[in-house]
Amino acid sequence: MLQKEGGHEIIRKENLISGLFARLSGPLVTGLLSVLAAALIALAIENGGLVAAVGFLCLPFLILLLAAIFNNPRIGLFMSIHSSFAIVPLSNYLPPLPFPAGLLVDFFLLVTLVATLLKIKQEDWLKVSRGVLLFISVWFLLTALQIFNPEARSAEAWLYAIRSTSFQMFITIILALLLLRSPKDLQSVLFIFLLWSVPAALNGIRQLHIGLTDAENAWLAAGAARTHVLFGKLRVFSYFTDAGTFGAAQAMAVVIAGILALNAEGFRKKLIYGLVAVLCFYGMAISGTRGALFVIFAGFGTYFLLCGKVKVLISGLIVGIVFFGFLKFTSIGNTNYQIYRMRSALNPEDASFQVRVNNQRILAEYMGSRPFGAGVGSIGFWGKRFTPNTFLGEMPTDNWYVRIWVETGWTGLTFYLSMLLYLLVAGFRRIFSLKDKIIRYKSAALYCAIAGLAVASYGNELWGTFPIAPFNYIALALAFNGELLVAQKPSAVKPSR
Repeated sequence: MLQKEGGHEIIRKENLISGLFARLSGPLVTGLLSVLAAALIALAIENGGLVAAVGFLCLPFLILLLAAIFNNPRIGLFMSIHSSFAIVPLSNYLPPLPFPAGLLVDFFLLVTLVATLLKIKQEDWLKVSRGVLLFISVWFLLTALQIFNPEARSAEAWLYAIRSTSFQMFITIILALLLLRSPKDLQSVLFIFLLWSVPAALNGIRQLHIGLTDAENAWLAAGAARTHVLFGKLRVFSYFTDAGTFGAAQAMAVVIAGILALNAEGFRKKLIYGLVAVLCFYGMAISGTRGALFVIFAGFGTYFLLCGKVKVLISGLIVGIVFFGFLKFTSIGNTNYQIYRMRSALNPEDASFQVRVNNQRILAEYMGSRPFGAGVGSIGFWGKRFTPNTFLGEMPTDNWYVRIWVETGWTGLTFYLSMLLYLLVAGFRRIFSLKDKIIRYKSAALYCAIAGLAVASYGNELWGTFPIAPFNYIALALAFNGELLVAQKPSAVKPSR
């Protein structure tokens, strides 16, 4: 008995000591970690400034985000869209980042690619369109080989420019084909785009009617006023890189919300989507972006064809002709600057349009002896940054297809247009053949918006521009995943016996 009691006494003492240690160790460890963290933040501020300290504080959140992406790679793909919209606000309202903000999109795409390759199964690849894979792979290879183009003057310009020319397209389409295969994914993509479009419109209205922030005024003063303040009128740009991109994105939102409003079930949804369409149309108008009008014309025109109904097609044509006639053959509303700007888009004698035509004539003579182009990154923004004071470095691209032509020559432009036509035509056929009404009209909303953008990109360099680019490629992929989306609907899944 004594031995047992002694044994119990020893156990009681051990439990007492371990319990006391446990109570003390919690605050002790927490305190030590707090001191260590404070010391590291102090060192970060001393050596790297506030940016380094903020980066250190964000590290735990980054680790959690990476864990979430590796657990569900779709999160990374959606984050690439969010980050593309957040690039300009991050650059304007936060301290300078130690890296270009645009690399956030590439970061999320690469992390998502790794996470996807670790989780994806072999049979998932069998459901991916071979035609799409072939075209985007060859295009990426052609642009990658441009590093050896003897006409190219800057390898650094190639490295930066290839991201928007082919790299992001290649990665994003593959990831979207592999990952986005449920109706919920389709709805998420629609929601994300409209989620950013509504506050963008409201922010644009604030710029026009309330005023600009110090950062926005500084941007205009640095040189942007030349193209964004015309005849004393501001071309609203919201939190985008420029008014042209803002206007095009708003026009895409008009097409998406408009199609959803026409097809949604229930008065409440129709009303909400209708209000979004009206709000974004006003956002497009105050941007002063004339090319954005063609997003709406081509987008809704494509939708009327997709409907496959003669009555809908005729009704759409009548509305389109009336709207076109109002702008083209009347002067009603010319005292309103926004209406005047939209009307000038239909005037072939417009001075701005003539300047672009003349620039293309000059480029045609220059490109006559360069069938493979002057190298990726030789013209436009990257040309001006890395090869200033050169002929191409100072020449504006005017539109997306001119950029492709100058960078890759007529050979590259021919292949690129063939690829784009294949993606659009094959995507149209796939959506047209869908039997499920809901999946069909939601897929059509995305597809028609990017079809309109493809047309409008002849007037502006829009297709590969932030924040539109990642969304374009995801929308294209979803057109090819329509049958998989239908197969994953709850009603389409047969109950097991």
